[in-house]
Amino acid sequence: MLILKRKFDIRVWVLISNWNPLNIYMYKECYIRFSAKDYDEKNINNLFIHLTNNSISKNCQAKQSDFFAENMWSLDNFKTYLTQHYGQDDIWQKKLLP
Repeated sequence: MLILKRKFDIRVWVLISNWNPLNIYMYKECYIRFSAKDYDEKNINNLFIHLTNNSISKNCQAKQSDFFAENMWSLDNFKTYLTQHYGQDDIWQKKLLP
């Protein structure tokens, strides 16, 4: 899945407090990190196209678009995008939330 021609990942924090029985806690306010440049399958060597790491994208000389300020979105921005493009208000809750 691409968003406006950009690769992305979802950064979420979890804590496993016990292994047996398994206890997992998840911080609900995650954020979305984008690559610094539009996806291009023919250019596999350009790190700014294929990686979403903040340490890499901060070195990209290309101007960031308003859509991708600092190559990140809040969860609310992501939910709004999903609703607008897929016509459902609950995609995050029903399909993507682990």
